Amino acid sequence: MISLYETRDMTIPEENVRQLAQLYKVDFEYLRFLSLPIPDAYKQLIAQSHQAPNAIHRHLGIRPQPGELTLLKRLCEGVSSDDPEQIRCHQGLLDQLAGMNLPAPLPLWVRYYQALFSYAQRQSEQGTATLTELYQETGPPEAPKVPDLWIQVAERLGPEHFTKGRYSTAIPILHACQDFFGRQRDFPGLTFVLVQLAELCEETGDEKSLGAYFKHSFNAVGDARNYYFGLVRQSYGAVACRRGDWDDAEIALSGA
Repeated sequence: MISLYETRDMTIPEENVRQLAQLYKVDFEYLRFLSLPIPDAYKQLIAQSHQAPNAIHRHLGIRPQPGELTLLKRLCEGVSSDDPEQIRCHQGLLDQLAGMNLPAPLPLWVRYYQALFSYAQRQSEQGTATLTELYQETGPPEAPKVPDLWIQVAERLGPEHFTKGRYSTAIPILHACQDFFGRQRDFPGLTFVLVQLAELCEETGDEKSLGAYFKHSFNAVGDARNYYFGLVRQSYGAVACRRGDWDDAEIALSGA
């Protein structure tokens, strides 16, 4: 029987796990989680975290710790839409986490990774719906309740609407990102969102705003030796190429 457990040819009944936990004086929920059919790499991450038992405990009022959020992010990285076994493991992991009584803001992050998993499974509408709910819950844009999560949600949600042609929905989200990055003096982030707004203007034919956003992005970066200055020039050159402005394209790309 033990051999079948070790080779995963038989699932350990919960009562047996409970008895083993009692025998070896190990936390039952911790041992039960390690008995789940998830990749060994994830189990090693959990086992190496000194906060692992708390992070996976159910129905406990534990305080969120940076290590727990880092663990969650690492567990949810590398979602693949090609490997059926990996898909099943990720889905089981997210379902387990969603059912736990984790303290805020961990449940919000779990839902965020559920949305990313939906995108990986080519269920973009479901992912967008989840991100939209998170955007509303973790905002408003003027004072995000969970800034790190809110900005990641907004950065994904804006381009998602943009690529679907929902410009009237994408623009307010990107403007909210612009305001947030500006207040935080996060110039790389501000540059990134300004370039997105400029590309959106190219798509919608807003000639006046197109140049204004690129000018603003250059001012935000400032130093011409800055890595992001080159990225902005590269983006501007690509836009100029698509528009047939070959002189502007050559100047911009040479500068990049």
